[in-house]
Amino acid sequence: MAQRWLEELARFAITKPSQLREKSNQWFDDADFLHHHRRWSALICLGGFVVECHLKSVLWPRRTEPHVGRLLWRSHDSGALLAECAAPDREIRKPQFADVWSSFQFLASWTVRIRYNPKRPSTADSCAYWQHLTEVRQWLLGRT
Repeated sequence: MAQRWLEELARFAITKPSQLREKSNQWFDDADFLHHHRRWSALICLGGFVVECHLKSVLWPRRTEPHVGRLLWRSHDSGALLAECAAPDREIRKPQFADVWSSFQFLASWTVRIRYNPKRPSTADSCAYWQHLTEVRQWLLGRT
């Protein structure tokens, strides 16, 4: 059947944190493509999943904790996800990482509801978003 491949994708189950990290990397690569092709709305929509999937990979070993399980399966709240990642949360708040913390706070306003908003971001806003996303991702990769 033609839809079998889609059904197989839908049945996928996460079993290890590396799968979430790999998906974060895939979303980043896709967001990079969208950035270079000036597809601003799609860039911003996918960009939020970059940080979300990365933070969820950090939390994966704690998935049996009820609160963490809810965050993993029912949340897209980057701020709440980071708050559960004790070491990175403490470190990003240090004065020497003030710029990264500011970028993270900006990105944390992202929500999946963005995908429904027909407004097109400006080139300047989208490029600023990309800069913040790249900075936060690079910082996270070096610490988690």
